Amino acid sequence: MMDETRTEQEFPRLKKFLRLFSRDLQEDFPAESSDIPAEKGLFNHPGWFAAGSMVPVLLLLWMLFRLIPGSLTVNATSSLLHKEARAARASALHDIAAQRYEEAMAIGFRQAVQYRSVRLEYVQALIDAKHREKARDFLVPLAESGDAGVYELIALANLMLESGDTENALKWARQAADRADREKHPAAKAAALGIEGGALLSRRDIETAREKLQVSLKTQPSGDAAVRMARLLYQEGKTAEARSLLQRYLLAGGGPLSREARDLHRTAPAGERSGL
Repeated sequence: MMDETRTEQEFPRLKKFLRLFSRDLQEDFPAESSDIPAEKGLFNHPGWFAAGSMVPVLLLLWMLFRLIPGSLTVNATSSLLHKEARAARASALHDIAAQRYEEAMAIGFRQAVQYRSVRLEYVQALIDAKHREKARDFLVPLAESGDAGVYELIALANLMLESGDTENALKWARQAADRADREKHPAAKAAALGIEGGALLSRRDIETAREKLQVSLKTQPSGDAAVRMARLLYQEGKTAEARSLLQRYLLAGGGPLSREARDLHRTAPAGERSGL
């Protein structure tokens, strides 16, 4: 809604503009000009009629000018803050990154897809900054309202699992898996199954956990799923098989293993340790 005070302040400028515009037209098409038949006069001239019909168009353009620049300015400001947040995150300044993301989201974005992308980056920045509880508090209302994206559901399920809340970890992981199926997103489905398998493992449901983790690793190998499967194998006393799984994951080009994997490595017998 346009600010009424601002509109009143701008209206004299519009009137001045139209007055100057009309004066310029009169100078271009004087009534006694030799280029215009005298009997037609100024107001009968086709050029003046065209200029007069432009007044409503100019009024409309002015209204758009007063409305559009504000949204453009807002989007430019939030986009700039978004870039600052990304730069801070790339420099491992996670607290600063989280603050910039908050400022950008408070201003808003014109495109919903852009806002969702920034929202997910914000969650990752909070996690990187060790503000896991704040990230959970931010994600829970989105998930409960049905507004969370598939990767936001995955992040929430993982946070719940890390906090030991296996019930909610299973709840959100299963919702993420269902959403990934509907959206035909195999990588997201694999991540969700990996978390579900981890939660089931924590509940000592070994066989169901094994099934979920195997499907996850087969679909899209990830460090988290590999570590959880290795932990399952460790619990069964299959230390060598667990280490072999982690080594195969790394040899296949998998990313760096988490602290949990290094903790598992330290539990292995000394003779079986290698440079993981």
